[in-house]
Amino acid sequence: MNIHWLFDIDSTLTEYRAHALERLFDGNFLFPLIADLAESHGLNRAEAEQRIREEEINNPFWDYPDFVRTLGLSMKEALPVFRRWHTENITAYQDSVRLVRTLLKWGSPVSVISNNPHLGCLLKLEQCGLADPGNGTSVFRNILSTDLLKGCKGNDGVWKRAVTALRSQDQAELIMIGDNPDEDGRLARLHGVKRSFILNRSGNIKISEDPEIIVVPDADAILPLLKVRNPERVPEIPAEVLER
Repeated sequence: MNIHWLFDIDSTLTEYRAHALERLFDGNFLFPLIADLAESHGLNRAEAEQRIREEEINNPFWDYPDFVRTLGLSMKEALPVFRRWHTENITAYQDSVRLVRTLLKWGSPVSVISNNPHLGCLLKLEQCGLADPGNGTSVFRNILSTDLLKGCKGNDGVWKRAVTALRSQDQAELIMIGDNPDEDGRLARLHGVKRSFILNRSGNIKISEDPEIIVVPDADAILPLLKVRNPERVPEIPAEVLER
């Protein structure tokens, strides 16, 4: 099966628990924790927040270690705090995790494209059992994060850069799994993704006019549907997927 599978993270592989986003700074849930650490080292809270904001402005395609460094902190101290927050506030969608593991078992290349920075991706994927932020590894061939692609999936040029990077590795057909009909569907298709499966977990997503943007109830529906359309391209589907 000559397919390279791409996965979104938020609302595809993971979800925020209730009340997870009640404490934010500049719209981010880890910035308050970084400010907490700086304050514990004697830095004034207002000064810590000002430095975080300046780093955002000066470094628009940041990752979390950038803020740790600019505040004179260490990742050895910060990483356990970040991991604990994710354990308490992020839950995994097991249907999408099953799909990733099935594809890996088949030997299919699997990558992530996300509106999170690299460490943010690893921290969320750890809750799925698919990454280890401690050593910077994951089960994915690529993690196409905001710091790498210089923007989010809805920004001009991001999908073009992503597809160019993937095409430099192989010419496999690209299939996207996500939850956003525009970012994961229309824009992905515009720049070379062959087919997008949009997870309609809310039940509110409308069917696309593009026949290659396919709305499905969950990730367990994807392989059986693909096998109906292209039986020669899909190996045997695990029973735990078919039974759901």
